[in-house]
Amino acid sequence: MANLKLLNEFVTAKRLEIIFELADNGSPEAQTILGRLYEKGIYFNKNLLDAAAFYYRALRNDSPKATHLFWKLSQQQRFIENVQNESENGNPIAKFVWYGLTSLNFDYRIVISDAIKLLEESARQFYLPAMMEAGLNYYT
Repeated sequence: MANLKLLNEFVTAKRLEIIFELADNGSPEAQTILGRLYEKGIYFNKNLLDAAAFYYRALRNDSPKATHLFWKLSQQQRFIENVQNESENGNPIAKFVWYGLTSLNFDYRIVISDAIKLLEESARQFYLPAMMEAGLNYYT
């Protein structure tokens, strides 16, 4: 709880501007901080999909903390159901998150080929993190 209080006191509009810029430039620490802010509803409205997307982006940039936070989020009651429902309603962030959950074996409801289709759909909706992830998939 003390860490959340410190995070709440740390957040200002100017600092967030810098954190978003760092996150957009691939900083896993900044991406993890943003994920935590969205998960806990600090400064922003609580949004677990946005939190999960930031955690997945951070873990892809080698953040060990984000991997644990993403896993913990995936274990919350009804989280994965919400991801599926939002994905089926066309939400590109949910499609990206479901791909991430499946690619890390945090969710087994779909096979990886279906998860890649979700990622490609998200990328076609111009969700930039999905576009970058799809590019990395094609590269490897």
